[in-house]
Formats: sequence, structure tokens, C-alpha cells
Amino acid sequence: MNRLEQIGWTGTAELAEGQFIGRVSADYGIHFEVWAEAGVQRAILPGKNREGVSPAVGDFVILEDSHDVFWLIREILPRRTELVRQAAGQKTRPQVIGTNLDTVFVVSSMNQEFNVRRLERYITAIERSGATPVVVLNKADLAEDPESYLKQARDVAPNIDVVGLSALDPEGVSTGLAKWLGPGKTIACVGSSGVGKSTLINALLGDERQRVADIRLDDDEGRHTTTRRQLFELPGVGLLLDTPGMRELQLWGDESDAEEAFPEIEELASECRFADCEHESEPGCAVVGAIKNGDLDIARVDAWRKLKAELAFQARKTDVAAQLDEKRRVKTMMAGYKKTQRSHPKRKN
Repeated sequence: MNRLEQIGWTGTAELAEGQFIGRVSADYGIHFEVWAEAGVQRAILPGKNREGVSPAVGDFVILEDSHDVFWLIREILPRRTELVRQAAGQKTRPQVIGTNLDTVFVVSSMNQEFNVRRLERYITAIERSGATPVVVLNKADLAEDPESYLKQARDVAPNIDVVGLSALDPEGVSTGLAKWLGPGKTIACVGSSGVGKSTLINALLGDERQRVADIRLDDDEGRHTTTRRQLFELPGVGLLLDTPGMRELQLWGDESDAEEAFPEIEELASECRFADCEHESEPGCAVVGAIKNGDLDIARVDAWRKLKAELAFQARKTDVAAQLDEKRRVKTMMAGYKKTQRSHPKRKN
């Protein structure tokens, strides 16, 4: 296996003389760390090539040796998968968490931090990205009843693998997650602060490269120890993307993205008598019928409704934002045109 295959490259690209393929392994704001056949390089994206798109950790790019401190990123190659969320703050815009991922581990703890509604949101985002979600429940060694947490996770993720483990047991981690590891495979860890992502990554890496911090005892919440998204190489078993803990995950997408996270409800909804059923009190509603029969948890149905409503609202906001951007673009273009006309008035015959 050559170096490019080791870092996950399986595609093809046309390269000019002096150009190389690399993979973005860290984003330092003003420059990027990129893995390439020639080793680890520092690279920048020339302003004239930005076009509103910046490389994300996990991207494959075409590099050019500038014979200076920084190499140049000439092109961002097509992304096979793309994990995105709504960026924090008031502006409606996407934030790329990672790209070209094969599997994403949703890490949660078997304590007060555990939240099935949060799991549903992560699963929705990951399914939309094209990667495979896996729920990893950590701190099994501290839980009084680990099986109860595993059951709750399986109930809200019926078609997804759920793994229980202790990140303090490196052998158990390697065995429990071996199914998704392999040369050239890229996995990511996402989850809230304090769930043990850094400890889990250290177990996979076989050293303490990631700093860890104790959780607060009063609420099981943790402190941020990962400050940036970064790729790591796992000895002989692939690559891993670590991400900072997220206090919230605002979704980016539309209503259809909730289908994979709630497969049993979507299947029932397709059996309703009316295509436009609101699943409230309409006759022949399969969803309401399942709730009455005790076959469906009403809390999960409420979460499904809330998530679909949020995604619909997000889609409307995105559409409005796109319209405003277009209006601003046209306004700027017209202002430039008028300025040109004033500077170069037409001559009178």
C-alpha cells in the first residue's frame, strides 16, 4: 500500500508538472497541515482560488510546491462524504466538520450526559453526510446498569450498531471497534465535552497524544480538551478525525434527512390512509395507531416531529438567505456598473 492509499486516497486526478495530491490533516486558520507523499507540508489557499470555499479537515487537495515555506493548494478535490452542521451564531451558513469519512462514532457516556434526543440529531447529520454512524457508549466501567443505556440507544437507533465499552481499556476499545477500522479507512469521533473522546482516541493511538480532563462531578459535564479538528494516523488500522466537543448540534438539511434516523416512524407514516396525514387525529393514521397499541413511544414521535419541523425551518431560512445573497450580489454588480458609467460617460455625437 503506497502513501496515498494509507491516507485514504482511492480516486484519480489530473496533475500538472510539479503538482501533488495531499490530504488536509489540520486547519490552523491562516494555513493548513497537509499529508502528502513527500511528508507533512504546510500549505495555504491563494485568495484568488478561494471562490467562497475553504478546505476542510479530511479534504483531498492538489498541492503545488511554491519553493517557499508554504506550499499552495490549487484545487479541492470532490468530497466523497461531507459531515455538516449549521454554524453556531446568528448567520445561516453551513460548517463542515469533516470530509471523506467512512464511519463516524457518536460518543456518549453511560451517566447523566446520556441523551437519546441528542443521539437522534447526530445520527440524522451523519446519515445525511453519506458516512456510517455508530453509537459508542463510553464509561461502561462506571455505570451501575450498562445494559439499560445500551437498550435505550438501540431503541432510538434500530438500524445502527451500538457498542458499549470503557475507553480506559485499550484492548476492549480495539476489539469493540475493530469492525470499522482498517488500512486507509477514515473514522471520526463526535460528541459532547466530557464523554471521553480524547481518552478513546488515546486508546486507539496507543499513547496519550490527546490531553484529557476530569468531568465535573455535579453534572457529569466535561471540559473541552480538543481545540481543533485534526486527523491522526492509527498504527496500521487507518485514520481518525478528532473534533472539539459540541454543546449543540444545529442540523443543516431538509425534512427528508430525518428519514434515516427514524426509520420505523417513516415506514409507518407511509402506511397512513392520507398522503398529507399530520399524524395527529386523522382517521387511518398508522403512526397514531402504533402509539395507541403501545408499539411506538410517543416521546420518539414527538422528537421526530420536532426534528422535521426544525429541518423545514432550516430549509426556509437557507432559501431566504440565498435570496438575500443574490440581491446583494446584484446590488453590488449594479453599483459597479453605475460607477463605471460615471467614470466613462458616453460621448455625444
